Amino acid sequence: MKRYLVFIACFLLLHTAFQLLLGLWLTAAYIPDFSALEQSSKQEVVFGENSWGSSFFMFVAATIAYFISHLSLKTAKNG
Repeated sequence: MKRYLVFIACFLLLHTAFQLLLGLWLTAAYIPDFSALEQSSKQEVVFGENSWGSSFFMFVAATIAYFISHLSLKTAKNG
């Protein structure tokens, strides 16, 4: 149970950090398309498409969390 809790804590921390970094990067890289405003007079909200980055970073966060939990429990047993 301890191994599971360490893994979940590491995963949630890393996933949150990666989501914040991805959000900052996507916000900084966003270039608005003003040509759509010239074509239509009605107001419409357009959201971006799903990003592959979110799933990729979730996989990376889970992998790093696994190794951190594995190493931390290994050193706790030895020390």
